[in-house]
Amino acid sequence: MKKEQFLYEVKQFIRSKEAKRFVTAELEFHLKQSTEALKKQGYTAEEAEVKAVQQMGSPITIGQKLNRLHRPKVDWRLTALFLLVMALGFIPLLVLSSESYYYSFYAKLVGCLLGLGLLVRSCLWIIRNCLNLDGYFMV
Repeated sequence: MKKEQFLYEVKQFIRSKEAKRFVTAELEFHLKQSTEALKKQGYTAEEAEVKAVQQMGSPITIGQKLNRLHRPKVDWRLTALFLLVMALGFIPLLVLSSESYYYSFYAKLVGCLLGLGLLVRSCLWIIRNCLNLDGYFMV
């Protein structure tokens, strides 16, 4: 199997675009090292590449393991704290039973949901475009 075919098969199992770039670069580096070591042992360039790919193992197994390794991680404690603080903002509206507060409850609910959506979208944009931390956050 050629190096390009091996890398293609490994990338089929990885869902994150950023992880695909990172994994491709890392596997190419390891394959290059192995190929050069095999050339020094007397293999031709083509034989060395095929042997290096064989030494890497099954592309299916590698792809599945790397996909598990590069999954996005969510900080559930921070998420729970954020949702708790958001919920605490509704307590005064629920306790007060005036009709004007009833309509205010729905206005605040809509505002919070829109704000939450904007917050998530902004965070994803910052992570991908501004901070250039593709290798650290696989979103």
